[in-house]
Amino acid sequence: MEPKSIFDAVNSGISQESGDAVIKIIFEHFSDRARHLNAIAHGEFGFSIDKLVFIRRDVRDEMISRLMYFANVMPRKADDEPKWAKWIAYLQAKEQNPAALSFKDLCDIFFDIFQANVWKNIVEVNTRNGVAFESFIKSAIRRDHFIIDYKDLVSNETDKLGRYLGVRLSDQLENVDLGRFGYTRRSGSSDNWRAFFTHSDVAVLRPIFDNLFGANHYTDWDLISCDRLPPSTYSEYVLRLRGQTEGQVRKLTRLASAEFLSVSTKIAEEVPLSSPNSENIALGKHAVQSSISAWSFKRDRSNDTVGGVDRHPDDTTGFHADIEDPPCWMVDLGGTFGIVELRIFNRIADPEIARRTAHLAIEVGEVPDRLVEVYRRESSEPFGGIDANPLVFKPGVPIPGRFVLIRPLNRNYVHLDQLDVYGEPVPSLLAGG
Repeated sequence: MEPKSIFDAVNSGISQESGDAVIKIIFEHFSDRARHLNAIAHGEFGFSIDKLVFIRRDVRDEMISRLMYFANVMPRKADDEPKWAKWIAYLQAKEQNPAALSFKDLCDIFFDIFQANVWKNIVEVNTRNGVAFESFIKSAIRRDHFIIDYKDLVSNETDKLGRYLGVRLSDQLENVDLGRFGYTRRSGSSDNWRAFFTHSDVAVLRPIFDNLFGANHYTDWDLISCDRLPPSTYSEYVLRLRGQTEGQVRKLTRLASAEFLSVSTKIAEEVPLSSPNSENIALGKHAVQSSISAWSFKRDRSNDTVGGVDRHPDDTTGFHADIEDPPCWMVDLGGTFGIVELRIFNRIADPEIARRTAHLAIEVGEVPDRLVEVYRRESSEPFGGIDANPLVFKPGVPIPGRFVLIRPLNRNYVHLDQLDVYGEPVPSLLAGG
């Protein structure tokens, strides 16, 4: 039995006279109704709970499972097979080169294909439920219970659990017949995140976890480098969930094969972010912007603006100009430099917000009223930030300039994380009048 609400539990027909039964409860179904779950755990519905077992799973593994399981919960439409084929092709590309796509990249790709913000859903829901789960066990349970880590369960480290239950458990749990729910079995293992996540994922997620769980809860973020990921756990799993018949599976397989070449070519063309050869000359410099907004941290333009050049990128709002036609932001480097590289770090937590600056121009010059456009971006695909995919502009030759201005190409907001500028001092072209 797997009740999803208190009403399912009450109407289940279970009573003290009905004999033994195993009740499985997914915490997420009750995460906002802890009182109901507590009542079930403490036997307040006409039947007692003899043994109470909590299975604690690493939230990072839960996040990956959730991303894969969207294939089973997304609506089924007659014309969506090409979309799922494209998603499967991206998973296949990830399997063949795990470092090429981060977990965050895949969430963004999913959004592009299906217009579903799975990053926000996964990060918010899984972390929130993880915190609530720990709090529930610690604060709400006032009876005997047993906690086992999912990692121990799938590796058959179940002797203590067996003693608590008073039974001898099989040491072949991976072979247990799940019946009609067998299609939901994915990896049957733990620590999948170590090979699936990238260092950019760790950079984004670790501060979130430290903030929610406390710095001492998720302390191990060591990754495992591998050349391949098992298709059975990812692309083939999605194919199995989405293809309800053998014919559908064959069609999705054929469509995904056709998509794979273009997907893998696109990924191969991405240039990895390398370490710059000089210091960030914009760091700590004076900056201005065209306006402030209700979301600006500071209530005057000069103080709000410097947030774009005051620290290392961390996916927070460095500055926030109001909606204009268009707004702009500009940094004064304090002297003339031969600019060899600019890096613009977007806010990436919400894809819809990241898209606001997808179309932009960069202007450079020695005086604010005589700037020259040196770069224009017209792609609708948002660029990244601390996921190691910021917008990188490298001119063929150094561009002399003191002021760097960023502006959207249309009416919009402009709000970014950080701007890094690299170059060496050069004589001003204005020297001597």
